[in-house]
Amino acid sequence: MGQIDEAIHYWEESKRKRRYDVRFKPFLNLGHLYLELGQPEKALTEYVLALHFAGPKRGGEIREVVADMAMVLTRD
Repeated sequence: MGQIDEAIHYWEESKRKRRYDVRFKPFLNLGHLYLELGQPEKALTEYVLALHFAGPKRGGEIREVVADMAMVLTRD
């Protein structure tokens, strides 16, 4: 298993652990990994979930990423 695959596995497992201190972090990190793998749709899904868990106070930067990705993905 490669490093990225290991990282994806780690963060997927972290999503299932409700005790994770910063609940949005696994989703955010998975978004970064999927983007690096050239899978923007999966990345966007993870970023939207990260935004949900981050809440309004922590979600500003994530909102910008989601808005930018949505514009890029919906271009004709």
